[in-house]
Amino acid sequence: MVELIRVCGNFKIGVLTAFRAIGELWKYPSLWVYAIIPWFISLACFVALGALTLIYVIPWLGTFVQSVPDSAVWQNVIMGVLRWTIYVVIMISALAIFIFTYTIISVTIAFPFIDLLSIKYEEKAYGIKFIPNSAREVLHYFFISSFNALRINLKGLLWTVLMIPVWIWVPGGIFLCAPLLGYYIGAGSVLCVSEHRRKPYAEFQRQLKGSRAAVSGMGTVVYLGMFIPLAAGLLLPVMAISGVIIYNEIITPKNQISN
Repeated sequence: MVELIRVCGNFKIGVLTAFRAIGELWKYPSLWVYAIIPWFISLACFVALGALTLIYVIPWLGTFVQSVPDSAVWQNVIMGVLRWTIYVVIMISALAIFIFTYTIISVTIAFPFIDLLSIKYEEKAYGIKFIPNSAREVLHYFFISSFNALRINLKGLLWTVLMIPVWIWVPGGIFLCAPLLGYYIGAGSVLCVSEHRRKPYAEFQRQLKGSRAAVSGMGTVVYLGMFIPLAAGLLLPVMAISGVIIYNEIITPKNQISN
């Protein structure tokens, strides 16, 4: 019971951190340029994926709900119910995959700006500055960071697919899955800060111990916010700032105590 209370308390801290990050973004107007560019990138992704869905996916799904000519009425009724069931299942599954895939695409394309926002915010708020030793280290950093972020996102995408039955058959399944899928969204933003400290991926995973509930709470807010059209443009910088806050105020102190 005590452990459950502790986890719920940390989860709440993560949720509040996401909302706090919105205020921090407004506190430093110089960071807005790093937020506006990802917003336009996110908008472009949203419009492109939405257009592809309307032009190709929905018409294709419509082929599953057509009646069969020259069939008995009861056969058409049964087949119609079956087709519409398949249609709904596919649509919900596509929505689940779309949300997480949309996050991956947006973050991947906007990564340089989000990473710079994270670096600039950490310097302003905590006085910690990331200074690469050479141009080669910069390239190495972006390669390793992108690769490690991809590892986290693929895990999240896998869990998204595995959770599709929960989305479909369990009432409120979308919200029940939020803490799990939100964890991977949150972990990706915290990873940026760990990379700035030049921590190996295995070390980053160890650092997350005891802080995963907070990471999940922050990511859950972002995950649920993705259901709001065009909200991702604001959510991406919120993710970056939240990751900096959680790493500096939760993860780092806990690891100092454990060491």
